[in-house]
Amino acid sequence: IVTPAVESFDSVSQPDLPYGWRKIVENPSASAKVVTVRYPSPRSTPNQAQIASTSAAEQNVMLISPPVANLAESRIRFWLKTTYLPNAGAMIIGTMSDPFDSSSFTAFHTVPVSEMSTSFQEFLISFEDYTGTDAYIAFKHAGSAGVSSSLYIDDLSFEELPGTPIITSDVDFIEMLATENATTSDYFIQLSNDGTGTLIIEESDISISGDNAEEFGFSNDSLPISLAQGESAELSLSFSPLSAGEKSAVLLISGNAVNAPYTIELGGIGYPEGTAILGHGIDPETHPTDGPVNIFFKWQRAQMVYTAEEILANGISGSNMLTHFGYYVISAPESPIVNYRIKMKHTAATNVTNHDDNLTDYNEVYFSSLYMPSAGDYDVLQLDTPFGWNGIDNILVEITFGGVESTSSSGINRMYNKPVPNGYRSVRSSTGNITGQFTNQTRNWKPQAIM
Repeated sequence: IVTPAVESFDSVSQPDLPYGWRKIVENPSASAKVVTVRYPSPRSTPNQAQIASTSAAEQNVMLISPPVANLAESRIRFWLKTTYLPNAGAMIIGTMSDPFDSSSFTAFHTVPVSEMSTSFQEFLISFEDYTGTDAYIAFKHAGSAGVSSSLYIDDLSFEELPGTPIITSDVDFIEMLATENATTSDYFIQLSNDGTGTLIIEESDISISGDNAEEFGFSNDSLPISLAQGESAELSLSFSPLSAGEKSAVLLISGNAVNAPYTIELGGIGYPEGTAILGHGIDPETHPTDGPVNIFFKWQRAQMVYTAEEILANGISGSNMLTHFGYYVISAPESPIVNYRIKMKHTAATNVTNHDDNLTDYNEVYFSSLYMPSAGDYDVLQLDTPFGWNGIDNILVEITFGGVESTSSSGINRMYNKPVPNGYRSVRSSTGNITGQFTNQTRNWKPQAIM
């Protein structure tokens, strides 16, 4: 038997026992027996198991299960009743190494008559403390000299022990960014069960407290969460700052974990209205050899599109003059970026599946002959020429630079935390200036940016 399993004794014809089940009846009376019967009133029809004992002393009358895998990690749940209580005998539940040899029986738990009834009662027996090597479970009628009685068992289930679930997460602190009076819900944390058994987290098991609790939230789309040992699931978080500035709160997760409540610190930065935060969350991957401030190659030309939909949803309403732009820089390049140039134009494209070669000097909004990005936040650049966004079209952004004096796998940007098909395209070289050539390589990610 491999847990979970159920035996209702209904798959056989009376008086047979199910396949793999055995009996030992060491009693001189023909009335002593272990059989399946219909009368009196099984809990589930048509059958129940009967263990009948007579008045013979030193008897062995027992029902024996098939071998149970991982007995010490199991428990049994069953329904039991007896006949006339004054004549009833206790039930002794034990283990056996040999289902044909009654002397191999070792008592493990006794259900006394005082806990029995003439109607079915449910019992739960855990083998968590079992330290032996037997594989069989036996149900033995204790009997009593001068007394005859029957015990009836029905709807017996073999279950895995519930274990001790333990909540863990991939972070103990997460910082979220959004514009005041706008909502971002693109932040995810990964919850895991590092314990045993099944971790269950209901919506009512999650709460947020702290100074700015009302400005943070979580999505119930993935709830309830049920995680077996070693499994993980994502929980989506949101941040809706009511004003600009730094915010804080604490996420509390309980459920059935032994280490509940599990806490994760929440931090937030609210940016003033008129600021759009494009792309949220923490990309699980880093890109040490690619990105708009990366100097793995001496020259680069790259294009990406930020859609009107995401700009409008994240803090800028309608047509505006865009005065600042920048990328989130995780770590700065080891050498300054030479001739860093940004161009912008309106486009109907929603991504960079195709190269756009219709940019001219007229589209240039920023230039620095020697640009050294600041790391750990958005490196916000004041545009030399503000871009007049019409509030309707998407915005194509192109960056070019070169040639960097010393190349390295440095200058790392934070990308959107979910794949963006054809989100970034570029052409790069360390042998010559390619900033006027077509971009020829696409990526399924896009740099997080601020406008």
